[in-house]
Amino acid sequence: MKKVFLYWHSALAILVLSMVQTPLRAQLYTLEQLDTVYTYTSLEEALKNPEAVVKLNLRKDKLDSIPEAVFTLSNLQSLNLEKNRIDTLPGGLGNLKNLQVLKLNKNKIREIPEVIGELGALKRFHIGENMLLYVDPAVGKLTKLEYWDIWSNDLEGLPNTIENLKNLKELDMRVNAVKEEDQVEIQDWLPSAKMHFSYDCNCY
Repeated sequence: MKKVFLYWHSALAILVLSMVQTPLRAQLYTLEQLDTVYTYTSLEEALKNPEAVVKLNLRKDKLDSIPEAVFTLSNLQSLNLEKNRIDTLPGGLGNLKNLQVLKLNKNKIREIPEVIGELGALKRFHIGENMLLYVDPAVGKLTKLEYWDIWSNDLEGLPNTIENLKNLKELDMRVNAVKEEDQVEIQDWLPSAKMHFSYDCNCY
């Protein structure tokens, strides 16, 4: 009897230890639930308990690039980097597999690179008022994307892979150099999505 007790005691101890040593993965919240989750506003604060960080807001932080430490926040689901001076999206961004909301408005980003396709959980993508000239076809892998804001950039069109974005409900492409015929083509690729384009003045 004593041996049986010791066996179960040891097994329980191993189970508890494994639970302590194994980081808990955050559940994926709905977008409505994310609005109520605690928001970290300091990277220093976030790194004290990285597994607990679901929302991070580094808006207006005078950043020239995305800090590498951000890419270690494996449970991050919402990231706000608006109104900085960021000009590139590095490969480390692909580590954020649980990211559902990405806000990059008002930076200096010139292209959406291939790494964007690794953000399979992304639902809301805000990258308006940048300097975008190019969107990599990998954007077509964002099959959960519901809202995409690319307002006020320098884009003349989008890759045809966006036809894979079957869950997209709204696309804002106003204040871009998209000709009328290209606007029609984009609408044909995504007939169920609400589209916003600027009037084609044939200025280009």
